[in-house]
Amino acid sequence: MTEPLSKKQQDRQFVDVYRRYYPFILKLCAARLGGDADLAEDCTQEAFYVLYKKYLAGVTVENPRAFLAKTAHLILLNKRTRRTAEAARRAELDENMPDGDGWLAASEGAMLMETLQEPLNEKERTLFRLRYVEERSVAEIAALTDSTVTAVTTRLSRLRRRLKETMKENGVRE
Repeated sequence: MTEPLSKKQQDRQFVDVYRRYYPFILKLCAARLGGDADLAEDCTQEAFYVLYKKYLAGVTVENPRAFLAKTAHLILLNKRTRRTAEAARRAELDENMPDGDGWLAASEGAMLMETLQEPLNEKERTLFRLRYVEERSVAEIAALTDSTVTAVTTRLSRLRRRLKETMKENGVRE
């Protein structure tokens, strides 16, 4: 029976595995996420974190590459399941919202665009313009921004919440 590795040996082993397999796992995640670099990076980091916790617990992983690939796959499945459930909840909330997307009058939209130019980043301004100024559908926005309908719905929901809070703070709406 072999003796358990010291903390220093565990860290050294982890660093070696990280250097060796990081590019592979990152490419795997990016391919499964349609090239979304930020989400692929998050997924890769989560997979390596799970492996690191295994090493700290004294568990020997015989095939780290396979373990990381399987872990990344499970992380992606879990995220997809959560996103689908969240999208369904948001859709239900949006359906039950009394005035849906019509909560923002055109004049208020123009005023908000002017007032909020600074706090909104470029993506938020584009999203706002496409939805509330050009009155495009969520599907159209998704196609134009090369995003999924779920991602656009999520961004719009967050943007509406933020705008409502800002309007309330500035006394534009009650």
